[in-house]
Amino acid sequence: MTYDTIRDMLAEELGLGEELVTPDTRLFGGGPGAVSLARLIIRCEREFGITIHDDEAASITRLADLAAYVDRALADGRDRYRPLEDRDREAWYYR
Repeated sequence: MTYDTIRDMLAEELGLGEELVTPDTRLFGGGPGAVSLARLIIRCEREFGITIHDDEAASITRLADLAAYVDRALADGRDRYRPLEDRDREAWYYR
């Protein structure tokens, strides 16, 4: 189910039919551009309620890798994503 959700998000982001997006679809080097990949990671964080750190994101090379990462994060209950409250966002922005 995680894989299907992420596949659908990536297909939508790239404007492709989901049949063209496979587990081996590369996320770097010939895959989506940096902006599309950043959007996909943000969507995954929000959809699944996790945080994908930049250093970990750099090691995720295929769609299957991203789905496995999300599944592990959900199973571990780690890095739960919490959107910033308005007052937190303002405090961070104005530092």
